[in-house]
Amino acid sequence: MDTSTTGMTAARPPWGPIENTDTPVRVLNRLSEVMDARRPMCPTDTLKASDARCLSKMSDKWWISSPNVDVVPQFPIHDPGQVFKLCADAMLGPFELWKWPQLYDESLPHGMASPANPDVLKCDDDQRVLPAFKDLQVAWWHFDSRDFVPCADIPGAAIGQLQSGVLSRLRDALAEVAEMVHNLDAKHNVDQPLDSELVRNKHRGSSRYVWQLIGKLSSALARLEEIPMTTFDIAQWFREVQRLLLEARAWCIYTDVVVPRLADPLTSHANNVLPLRGVFTGRLSVAERLFRCGIPVWWIRPAHTLTNRTTIMRVHPVLPPSVHFNMREEMKHGRHTMVAPSWLKSSTFDNVSESIADQLRPYSLSGRPTLRKVEAVWLEDSNVTGHHEQDIEPLAVCVGGSSELRIEQEDVSGRSHRGAPVENLQSGKPPAFAVALAPPAPIQKPVARRGHGEYDFPLSVMQAMDEVSSGVAKRRKTQSTAVSNWRQPSMLPGHPSSNPVTRILPVAQPSMGWVDVSPAQTHHSSQTTSPRPQLYSLPPAHLFYSEGSLIGERFHNWLRIRMYCLAQATDPPADGRVLMTTNQWRMALEGKYYALPYRSLVVQPVSLPTDIARLPSNPDVDPSTLKRTRELEDGETHEACSSGERRRFKRIADRIDVNVRFGVHARFTPYQAALTMPSWGQLNVTRAVADMDRTLWGEVVWELTVMNFRLEFLDVDQDLLPALYAEEDTSHAARRQNDLKHIWSPHGYLRPMWCTCRTDELGAMDWTVRRHAFVQWARAMEGWPSACLQCNEEDLQARDHYDAFECKVVEFYCRAFYQQRARLPTVPLVCPPSMVRHIIHEG
Repeated sequence: MDTSTTGMTAARPPWGPIENTDTPVRVLNRLSEVMDARRPMCPTDTLKASDARCLSKMSDKWWISSPNVDVVPQFPIHDPGQVFKLCADAMLGPFELWKWPQLYDESLPHGMASPANPDVLKCDDDQRVLPAFKDLQVAWWHFDSRDFVPCADIPGAAIGQLQSGVLSRLRDALAEVAEMVHNLDAKHNVDQPLDSELVRNKHRGSSRYVWQLIGKLSSALARLEEIPMTTFDIAQWFREVQRLLLEARAWCIYTDVVVPRLADPLTSHANNVLPLRGVFTGRLSVAERLFRCGIPVWWIRPAHTLTNRTTIMRVHPVLPPSVHFNMREEMKHGRHTMVAPSWLKSSTFDNVSESIADQLRPYSLSGRPTLRKVEAVWLEDSNVTGHHEQDIEPLAVCVGGSSELRIEQEDVSGRSHRGAPVENLQSGKPPAFAVALAPPAPIQKPVARRGHGEYDFPLSVMQAMDEVSSGVAKRRKTQSTAVSNWRQPSMLPGHPSSNPVTRILPVAQPSMGWVDVSPAQTHHSSQTTSPRPQLYSLPPAHLFYSEGSLIGERFHNWLRIRMYCLAQATDPPADGRVLMTTNQWRMALEGKYYALPYRSLVVQPVSLPTDIARLPSNPDVDPSTLKRTRELEDGETHEACSSGERRRFKRIADRIDVNVRFGVHARFTPYQAALTMPSWGQLNVTRAVADMDRTLWGEVVWELTVMNFRLEFLDVDQDLLPALYAEEDTSHAARRQNDLKHIWSPHGYLRPMWCTCRTDELGAMDWTVRRHAFVQWARAMEGWPSACLQCNEEDLQARDHYDAFECKVVEFYCRAFYQQRARLPTVPLVCPPSMVRHIIHEG
């Protein structure tokens, strides 16, 4: 860190001995003397680092001069009394580390090599020394409301994404700099025989740093691509992508151009000033070295260093940051405005003691975990709430034989209930590990025991897992036909012998890597004294295994609220409240976001009365015909009510809260089939399509299982590594989450980006592709308690060795997840082949 500017005591000139001349040295004490000392540069003159091509007054005791730049930008000094805030353009003004010259920072040497701000330094790379970037302006331009596309499926049009052309431009810049980093890393970071261990470690550290930087850049861009956000959030992430892109380019320039110049003290490049960001420094020795290398440099010098022997060509006021930044505090996009958010409190910022980059990095968007810890939308009160049996779902994942797969049926009254097992409806048998698609079996006691240990999965699941483990070899040969053969033709919609009301969603195959796993081998947990409702960020997929009109209604309503729910799950609000029980999701998928009559003494929703009052009345229902809750007798409490009454009160309160969340906060109108046409990829889905399109059903359920699996994995990781996520420096937790998302996506996507053909390596059909992802997954879970997943990818070249390793990884994850959630995790399904119809070919 350059700290010489902090000392204000007078000292002798630090640049060395003064030239011998007949003219005595005289300090220029007054401004008039400085102005009189100006003179043009003669052809025979040679400037030194202590000379001033441009000079600006900083204070009575300090000046700033540059020997190779014609302007002096304003030196960034933070006022301790002010809160550190973003500006209206979502940037930090003069504290933009890569867009405005900063104080020389030894911990970030490549900062000086960031491409020059075009509004500060107007010079070209005439000798073509710098790497040639195809799109120089991509890191400098400002997007506006015309580049913002509102999401049509989210009411209010205040949430959306950037135009595909903008995203493609950023993606091309990322691909270019990543390739350049790869080439330079291979070229410059090769150990030489004469290199010391210190030099080799420096090379390795630089390589690790830049690849982590590329990973952060990829993840930041992925967030812009995959998550609908407000224009203000998009603006902040857009600027973060630009910062990371500039830093990656700075590393390339520093490694390829600046480092060789610094290493050659005998060659001067002072006459070839590079168009780079440059630095301020309080040390003349640093200024001399950078001046020789052709790096823009500004020396913060004591006033007494200005003498009659100093060449002064120009005296000019400092260049304000407003030439490039919008310094106002109000952010405005279209008709929407908001006050720019604060980054950190002024008390935590220090101008002196440490690097500005080190202080700002933990507060940057890429320096914080992107997925917050999530909580239930409505906190449960166990003293008032009686659990309904449909809420208690310790096994939201799968179940294995057909005896476990049940569907929801609709009776003539329009109310759903649990139907008969699927095996009674068809003679075929679904795959034994139909994960996440079946409503869970009720808890069975006692807990099963097997030989050497005690396990806390219910008996029904233990039996299902037995079926899986005993049929490994057989299924490996027949897995390609298992899905298509399990249902008889008579069960297909439209078959003459089929029930016209029965439309059963086919059981999809679990993702490769999960098919042959028997995750029942887990040690008995000490808790689980009473069952608790299970919570999900998105609807559990088994809700869509219905029949009658329920199946079309649920799919159609889900597509209507899908983008809102995905935005909430992938970018949780500050309080993290996005989780709902299965029963609450069931209510949400009905879409009946109407007001309900209730008595507040017995029904106690969590929502505010003012929000409840905003719910619309159902025009098709006469309130006088609705069944009402009875009044409590004098002195009677909720505890005195029967368990059935308490459950009914809870269901009414849940329905009111669900209606407020979606009808008031999210502004969805009550569901009307004829007026609803949500999108799925490039398709607009009518109710008729939702009722009958089996291909659509499979695609939607697949996406839900993949998303729930990823969200659950990232969330339980925070539970199992609490110390990491509780660190004040959040950069380590952010790096951890980025690494986890790269397990299944090379680009760091959280969502399965099926419209752009982004590969899910963790669910790949080809085991050689899947192997690398599973090795990454195992290494990521090595930090979890009781993990023993050490592996070497070179030892997994044989298929049988890899299969055993794959089962070991999945079994460990299931055990660890169950001990945290008292249920099995959601397991992703195989991507349906029909998803190729949605791919949008870029370019």
